[in-house]
Amino acid sequence: MPGGLRGRVAVREGEEGTDLASEGRVAVIVDALRESATLCSLLEAGAKEVRVVAEADAARALAEEIPDGVTLGERDGRKIDGFDLGNSPRDARRVNVKGKTVVMTTTTGALRIVSAQGAPAVLIGGPRNFSAVARAAAEAARQHAADLVIVAAGTSEGAEGMTVEDLASASVLAGRLKGMGATLEPGGFINVPAEALPELFRNCPNGRNLKQLGDGADVAYCAEIDRTDVTPYVADWLDLPGGDVAAVVRAWPPSTQE
Repeated sequence: MPGGLRGRVAVREGEEGTDLASEGRVAVIVDALRESATLCSLLEAGAKEVRVVAEADAARALAEEIPDGVTLGERDGRKIDGFDLGNSPRDARRVNVKGKTVVMTTTTGALRIVSAQGAPAVLIGGPRNFSAVARAAAEAARQHAADLVIVAAGTSEGAEGMTVEDLASASVLAGRLKGMGATLEPGGFINVPAEALPELFRNCPNGRNLKQLGDGADVAYCAEIDRTDVTPYVADWLDLPGGDVAAVVRAWPPSTQE
């Protein structure tokens, strides 16, 4: 890439990662099963934007203000009652969201996105858009003269060993950025080749849980490498009643009007 990528890239899990982002690093949020892929699918399907909210009640209230909006809600892998969609990237491609605003809340990924509010730029990535999000992250880091942090979403409860798919995907992405010239900071990442991700996704706890819920095809879908050029990013932030915040997610690159 012209000029190459300078600066550092760290891989961190959960709150540690979003805290580092809020200190001034460009952030890439990786929720490999399944928010990263679902956001890509919604934008590929023509959604105008996706408003990501951490709390389900806040999502419901926000959706009431959006005529013809679509709601997507998930907790522990299951669709939230009363929402139009669950967190399935395959289902997101099959519904009519063209030109519409989607309000989205998920178990962990939504929380990580809104918690990175202080970062100069927040992007969302995973296996399906590895190359695209690496290019966008490098561009954002150069624009803001900032280091990078790749945030493995982890679990909202902070449990250990439950989201190896996030950490593995974040580590592969960090390797891509290192190959573009970034300096990889020690700690946080694991050595795993990209071609090992499909089996890892199938056998990890979240992958097995989704299979038990009947969403095994989503697991394979999320593990596919470089299937889209879409990179979701946070274009704006909305303050909501009660102190909640919504991240307004659109497709990179930013509009000149933003």
